[in-house]
Amino acid sequence: MSRPQHLCIRPLNVPDIAQVLGLEMQGFPSHERASALRIEYRLTVCPELCSGLFVREFDTEAVNAKELPDHSTIKKETLIGHVIGTKMVSEAITDESMLVPSSFVPGHIYPLGHQDSGRTIGIHSVVVHPDYRGKKLASLLLKDYLQKMNQQYVADNVSLLCLEKLVAFYSGVGFADKGVSACKFAGEEWHDMALTLDHDEDEEE
Repeated sequence: MSRPQHLCIRPLNVPDIAQVLGLEMQGFPSHERASALRIEYRLTVCPELCSGLFVREFDTEAVNAKELPDHSTIKKETLIGHVIGTKMVSEAITDESMLVPSSFVPGHIYPLGHQDSGRTIGIHSVVVHPDYRGKKLASLLLKDYLQKMNQQYVADNVSLLCLEKLVAFYSGVGFADKGVSACKFAGEEWHDMALTLDHDEDEEE
């Protein structure tokens, strides 16, 4: 049950695309995983809503050197979990919120995909590599993600879809089950899960 050493959670960005795609392949059946286009789009337009859990390896010679190194001592980062989201104007995940515009011009408002003016974060992917499951890493990653979204005031609500077998897990990290979703992504029956961000919790007195 012990967790791996040197865990790091940080925002995902475009250079992480290959590892994100690999993790999607490891974590989801083919009809449920996000396409390369959707991953690239989300990491391009809203990387601040995409979070990765990495295991870091360090250059031990540089770490143990008597003098301060002139470069980062991080030798490698291996992605073992991620949360990927966009912003929506709707309160629940819709088919349109998961799509990608056929063309993208920064600053233009599209009816599909990420909506920067929205006040709901739609989480489209939560996954932990199969080799690291059973260590409560998904809970760790999600709680960190929700805390950061709360503190940054980027939205008021968070929504996601999950299969019935995962309702209890998401309920355990604060989501409420809103029942069977109208969204039929991948031909599955999903539950709408919703959480309200309580910004007052982190205000200083």
